[in-house]
Amino acid sequence: MDSSDWYTTSLRPDLSQGDIIRVVPTGIIDDPLIACVPSNAEPKGKANYAPVQEVKTGKPKFLHARFSMGLGMVIWPDCQIDKLKNQERPANEWFASVAPVKPLSQLDPQYRDTVVALERAQWFPLPAFPVGLPVDSFVDLRRGWPIRWSLLQDRIVSLSDEARAALGMHLFWFSTELWVKNPLQCPHCKSSLHLSSVFDRKPPEAEPAES
Repeated sequence: MDSSDWYTTSLRPDLSQGDIIRVVPTGIIDDPLIACVPSNAEPKGKANYAPVQEVKTGKPKFLHARFSMGLGMVIWPDCQIDKLKNQERPANEWFASVAPVKPLSQLDPQYRDTVVALERAQWFPLPAFPVGLPVDSFVDLRRGWPIRWSLLQDRIVSLSDEARAALGMHLFWFSTELWVKNPLQCPHCKSSLHLSSVFDRKPPEAEPAES
């Protein structure tokens, strides 16, 4: 994979879709659900563990999850990332959805070429980058989960506009199982249509209500 057009030459000013983060948790909630209730407010110390349905206390409760630490990529569009900030909510409430980034070599060899060719909905390819991403990799879109902004400060690189557009189309495919034909064709005259004539990042202006 060629990274020359895949990444920006410098980080975007603010946290953005397509930002790759150096160290973030990736996890999955296990069954049965086990709640953890700390005995005190200290980050270290004793705690009580029990199935969620058996916990009757009003104290803060935490849920056990199986997790690992590694690279991640922000997958929300910028308007969603900025919404809590623009609503002037406290900074400790801001969050964004992040999916893990894994080396392409972790996939079965039969899948690797199809991932690079953007032919696997659940996996989005990432070419290697000199700083922090030494090998060709992929984003596992199935494992996106919300993470606080405060844990997303160590950004490595940002996707370019072209790569973010490709990510957006890939997320559409992953979420709907519908693939937009490329090139698009007018059903009447059969001329090619650019995606910008079909999709826009901003919703249409609301029409004024009839009086």
